[in-house]
Amino acid sequence: MAYVRKKGNQLCVVQGRRDPETKKVVQTTLFTIYSKAEALAATGEQSYVFRNLIQSDNPQVRFDWAKIDAAIRSNLDHLPDLYAYKKERVEAGFREALQQFTFELASADPRSLVSSARTLQANRHELQWLRDMIDWRLKHCDQEEDDWNADNPFYWRTISNRRAVPLEAWEELESLFNKGEYDRVAALARLMTECWPKFTVGFNYRGLVEMERCDFGAAVKHFDRAIEVGRSAFPKRIAKERWWLDTDTRPYIRALIYKAQALNRAGDLDASLALIDVLEKKCHQDITAAAERAPVLLNAGRFAAAERASRYVMGVYPAYALIRGFSLYELGRAESALASWLVGALRFPRSARMLVGLARGTAPKSYFEVEDHNAGVHHSRNLDAYLGRRRLRSKAFFRRVMNDPEVVALIVEAKDVKQRWRDSDGDESRGLRARMAEMETEAFAEKQARGLYRLLQGETAGGVC
Repeated sequence: MAYVRKKGNQLCVVQGRRDPETKKVVQTTLFTIYSKAEALAATGEQSYVFRNLIQSDNPQVRFDWAKIDAAIRSNLDHLPDLYAYKKERVEAGFREALQQFTFELASADPRSLVSSARTLQANRHELQWLRDMIDWRLKHCDQEEDDWNADNPFYWRTISNRRAVPLEAWEELESLFNKGEYDRVAALARLMTECWPKFTVGFNYRGLVEMERCDFGAAVKHFDRAIEVGRSAFPKRIAKERWWLDTDTRPYIRALIYKAQALNRAGDLDASLALIDVLEKKCHQDITAAAERAPVLLNAGRFAAAERASRYVMGVYPAYALIRGFSLYELGRAESALASWLVGALRFPRSARMLVGLARGTAPKSYFEVEDHNAGVHHSRNLDAYLGRRRLRSKAFFRRVMNDPEVVALIVEAKDVKQRWRDSDGDESRGLRARMAEMETEAFAEKQARGLYRLLQGETAGGVC
């Protein structure tokens, strides 16, 4: 519970919590009020702005605003009439940081000292990003004041902006990660989390980079930190239907997903499954949990459970039909396995070839090809334990499937129909769309599977690794 306390000639909205070790109450300052004018604004017509400012930064703290307002008003005489807000909240901190940065940068002459050169080299990604940001800031600093960019006399918006990570930082991390520039992502994500210790997205990107480097232990540590700070970003109680829809919950949910994947790839399958249970039971992410559970169960040799999980999600994520195909084959249901595999392969042929160790073909160009490629990389990594087993009969079987002339012809037709549909309109577009929809159904795949007798001949039940 938050309350008001005097501090010098200021009033502070604070939260008290008991330290579990010392058993003493520790006060955390949530906001400082410096003048009577600010106190009157905080309890008057601008009170909604003041309350939103504090609540958004402290979602887990309870506020009795009637008591807080009364406490502020009863202590108005404790405050000075006015305060130098611009100097304190805008200029002083910036100038001090600028002076310190200038001193350190000017002193680090790489021509004079190799230690300075190494320091600059170690921080080159951060410095390059800062250089670009400075150029952009200076380019747009001459704008006129209007209703959209103005602050109030107490600079509450300035305070709020300093507490939130700039959107451009999020965009830069996403862009660099998608380009595969992992060294730059790691450097910037580290800088962002040092500046904003509750930047959950930054910890997630640090973990993702370590996953790309196959350092799963380091990745798990970053995801643990993301889970910790992410959970503090939203209330303890949240409605079942609000999970994921509330954007504050998403970095936390993603951290759970990423950690489960890291544990799976590290071979700690039981820990991965336990975390996936949290996704389902506490976060109410049924489909996401099933999607993450399917490859882990296949890696663990729990083929019936893997089949159920992949079947549950393949209507939403068709590439999971490939995982279901592996599971059905291991259960001795070769014809059903072939049908499920065709459902996935006709929509994700590149993924299917990647999973059985065949050449991927030309580099992906269209949106569909990139989606196919990314799905193949994702599933290949998550199924590494299963696909890496020696004498894997299912892999050999589906390799024959992908090389079969009739299957190749079906894949070529599916790709051609999809491309022609994208380039057409009118009646032709409707006809192509109908054919594309037909080829994506389970009924179509089952019919094709029944006709591929030669692929099924000689297959025995339960292809054992």
